[in-house]
Amino acid sequence: MSRTKSLLTITFFTHGIIFYMIAGASAQPTPTKSTPAATTKAADALVTGTRAAPAALSTPAIAPLYPIALDFEFPQAKAAFDETKALILANFYSDTVNEQELYWAATKGMLSYISAPQTRNQQKIFRQTERDQLKKVFEGKSATLGFDSSFDLRDGSLTVTNILPGSPADGILRPLDRILRIGDKTLLGKSASEVQDLFKGPLNSTVTVKVVRDVAVLDVVLTRKEFSVDPVRVFRLPGRVGLIEIGLITENVSKRLGEELRKLSDEGIHAFVLDLRNSSGGVFKEGIAMSDVFLKAGDPVLLLRTRAKTVERITTSDEAVIEGKVAVLINQTTSSASEVFAGALQFNKRARLFGTPSFGKATVDRPFDLANNFQVLITTGVIYQPSGVSWYGRGLVPDQVVPQAIDVYSKLSQMKPLLRQNKDGPLREALRYVRAS
Repeated sequence: MSRTKSLLTITFFTHGIIFYMIAGASAQPTPTKSTPAATTKAADALVTGTRAAPAALSTPAIAPLYPIALDFEFPQAKAAFDETKALILANFYSDTVNEQELYWAATKGMLSYISAPQTRNQQKIFRQTERDQLKKVFEGKSATLGFDSSFDLRDGSLTVTNILPGSPADGILRPLDRILRIGDKTLLGKSASEVQDLFKGPLNSTVTVKVVRDVAVLDVVLTRKEFSVDPVRVFRLPGRVGLIEIGLITENVSKRLGEELRKLSDEGIHAFVLDLRNSSGGVFKEGIAMSDVFLKAGDPVLLLRTRAKTVERITTSDEAVIEGKVAVLINQTTSSASEVFAGALQFNKRARLFGTPSFGKATVDRPFDLANNFQVLITTGVIYQPSGVSWYGRGLVPDQVVPQAIDVYSKLSQMKPLLRQNKDGPLREALRYVRAS
């Protein structure tokens, strides 16, 4: 069965934006259950950067997540490429096209071609400025406009779904604002890359956006600036419950999560709700390390399959430091490292999941630095639950499905948890669970 998703979540960088396209994620063949011959070292090997010894596969190779194959012959491929390039340079009507531009287009085209059909920009190339900005983001610093949005290709509008505290958008934009123009350019008919170009600009420069808010039409000026992002927000709710909202999973989030949970435990709080809604993931190893906070040493986290004929079985390395009842909130934008964390807790029956099925990004993307200081991002691995089943394209299924539209959650999330706990369906059900004796 396939699920269609229409959200385009956007992170706005100073010199461009990185798009995470979520559109029509489709199902894939169910992988065969595979049991590695031996368990690898615990997950700290991966977390600290050393490679755990892979275990041998005793079953046939698992089918690819999506097909990449021509259904016809393309003889003398390299010669045909070189010939086409030479013909363009000699005959194309515009004399502004040069060899550098064609190689750039070819590189982007290759990366797009090997990406999944519904996420053609998953494999991508970054310029040095974009690479440096992305590195800052995963360190917890951001040089962005500070809001997420969904992109409707039908009418060319961006609908604001989330605003980061302390960002340029904080106090200026509101959830459900619809952006119709950037500068003097309409978004109607534009592609994702064209929208990206409209947001480019140096640090401390401004961009004007035309916003529809209810019945009002506003021109809003935003300044691109760097600010710190706190990915962990802690709230204390009645009934001695700790609510922890986790955003982008940056470096050292697992350490911060453990510290905050220990503080709550020292206060006598032993019921926790972890809110991963709209958490699009981040640093893969942190998703594994976060599991260590709740699971026993040696508990299975995931199976990782790469191009090699092997499967790595990743397990936790430390004894759990936190006891108590745990509920996890997920939705259709919970992705990547956030799914790794939530899936590990669900599989080991350490937590119950509430909300709607997650996005379904069960792949590992690895950056490679090029000699010219550019960087390419390539999918190098596929993630499976310890049972051998992948959540790619399907998402994690909550133990208790509580339907909630993205725009409804976006609006509720701007309220303090104490004020919305009875209006926010998934939160309400999770609180009921952890408060029950």
